[in-house]
Amino acid sequence: MPKNTYFIKDNVPKIEEVREIENEIPSYEEFMKNYKGDELVENSYQAEHEAKITRGPQYGPGRSDFSGLCRRIKDDLGGDLTCRISDDSDYFYSNRNYAGVIIYAVDGKFRWQFSNSHIGRSFSMIIKCADGWGSPGIGGFHASIIKDKFGIDLSYNNNSVCCGGFVWRDGTLRFNSYALNSVDQIGGSSDGSSELSYYEKRLVEYCFNEYKAKGPGSVISIPSYYLP
Repeated sequence: MPKNTYFIKDNVPKIEEVREIENEIPSYEEFMKNYKGDELVENSYQAEHEAKITRGPQYGPGRSDFSGLCRRIKDDLGGDLTCRISDDSDYFYSNRNYAGVIIYAVDGKFRWQFSNSHIGRSFSMIIKCADGWGSPGIGGFHASIIKDKFGIDLSYNNNSVCCGGFVWRDGTLRFNSYALNSVDQIGGSSDGSSELSYYEKRLVEYCFNEYKAKGPGSVISIPSYYLP
């Protein structure tokens, strides 16, 4: 008795079942009732908005001419560039919060000396623990660092220190400082954004990681690929 032979037909059309899932889109009023904004994000939007009003349209983050600034620093200092972590910096503990400043020039000069015997050069960095500071006053923590280090009060629109600001907060390195990054300074221009530019971020992140490992007073060699 012959066996039954079955053939699978590949050309038989398959049947697909499509169901419409009910998904009600809330009205704008309902959405706003439950919407919770991020205070940090909203503050940054407000700062950018104010900068656009006072300075006109913005075109990107941070120091708008950082490449040109680095070229001038290289031409002036020559040789291998370094970042020196100030002796006045605090030691790093991961559970604390810090505010930091990287300094490019003072009064347009890439080497400087003050009457308080402070001697420095471009890419110097000072990092201070911000816990327990209370209210830092006009310009925030970064302005307080500049005043303590150089005796320069930013509340009087004194922009003689060309620098960038950053913070270590809640275990994360952040690159914002409205007091420093969003204003034109002698030696460097800004487009009004409170955030460091791309290459500034790379440089600060590299130097900050070295600081965490080596501490205050350390001198950090800067690889050329960290500069534009």
